[in-house]
Amino acid sequence: MYCWYAHACGAFAIVAVYKFYYGDGDLLGYHRHGVFFMRYVEYDMGRHLPQLLRVLLQLPYELPAYVHGSGPRPRA
Repeated sequence: MYCWYAHACGAFAIVAVYKFYYGDGDLLGYHRHGVFFMRYVEYDMGRHLPQLLRVLLQLPYELPAYVHGSGPRPRA
């Protein structure tokens, strides 16, 4: 149990360091992208989930945002 407590405290500490010392970082960027995709798919799952799967498979996709490192750029 002590290891779990240390892990939980460390998680809060690293988020605080990223937010208040560095100002931003990969960790928070991944969270922002995840929240965007979650809301996007939640809005209309039948229509938007296939596009999200195309992003995961690095295929051309049609999303209202570009995700760096997701493969080919979307069609304009």
